[in-house]
Amino acid sequence: MVVRDAKAAEVVVAASLWLRADAAQTGIAPSDADTAELAAGLSAAVAKPGARLLVGLVDDRVVATVYGVPLRARPTTAQVAMLAVEPTMWGSGLGTQMLAALTGVLEEQGCTALRMNVDPANERARALYERHGWQHRGETEKTDDAAVPELIYRIDLSAMAPR
Repeated sequence: MVVRDAKAAEVVVAASLWLRADAAQTGIAPSDADTAELAAGLSAAVAKPGARLLVGLVDDRVVATVYGVPLRARPTTAQVAMLAVEPTMWGSGLGTQMLAALTGVLEEQGCTALRMNVDPANERARALYERHGWQHRGETEKTDDAAVPELIYRIDLSAMAPR
């Protein structure tokens, strides 16, 4: 898999991929309006200072995506979101590759800690993050677009062995 920054035209592709992966996990199919709304929000998010939307390509096709942005109030901490892998490719290590690529990019930008919000019902994602040292320390956060409070997972990059 080739991992690189997303091109402007791939924002909609990344949003659609994330919604397909979410639908495979939840069983709730997205509408065209959902894709358009998510793509618009993601386009705005990618424009933030330091924001990165990475895509993973196999045979020139986007099969994975992940987003990260340093927090304005604490620029050494970044919010990670939108990790998604084509559902037919789950279990192939692409999520691990995307997390590693984004972690490297954010470290290069000076981030020493990462956080992400995770749906408590998404056991597959939680297991992936925990395998890679992310921890849920009891924190939750209710966001406007989540039906239930999400779990906050964190990882301290400064405490990890050098890569």
